[in-house]
Formats: sequence, C-alpha cells, structure tokens
Amino acid sequence: MSWGEFVEKLSPEGHSALLTTSSLSVGFSGHSVQYAGTYQLWNRNAGSARPSHGAFHGRLEAGPQVWRWVEHHAIPGER
Repeated sequence: MSWGEFVEKLSPEGHSALLTTSSLSVGFSGHSVQYAGTYQLWNRNAGSARPSHGAFHGRLEAGPQVWRWVEHHAIPGER
C-alpha cells in the first residue's frame, strides 16, 4: 500500500488530513536504506478529534541514477 492509498483509506472523502511521523529510525546496508517509525493522521476537518495512529517500515535501494522504493508497509493502530 502506498502512502497516498493509506492516507485516502483513513481520511474521509472530501476531508483533508495531516500526516506526522515520529520515532524515525534509518539504517544503511550496502546499497539499501531501511526505515521505520510511527505516525499520527489528523483529520483537519474534525477539529480536536483524536488522531489515527500506527507504525510503518520499508526499504529503498540505490540504483545507477535514482533510489527505488522497494517496499513500504503501514500498520494501522487504534482509531
């Protein structure tokens, strides 16, 4: 699931959302970068409503000219 698909799934149609991350960790190994962290997704139209939250992790690989997103996983927590 991409970040866009993930945000669309959690954000009601016609509403805007703000995604914040924290506890981000990054590790390098050869031509790969692994990352992990937590997120909060705030529905901007809901005022002070409790945000959705969860965790994410994934990996990027360096190519000849660009980085490729090899995997990305978002794990929703409680809403």
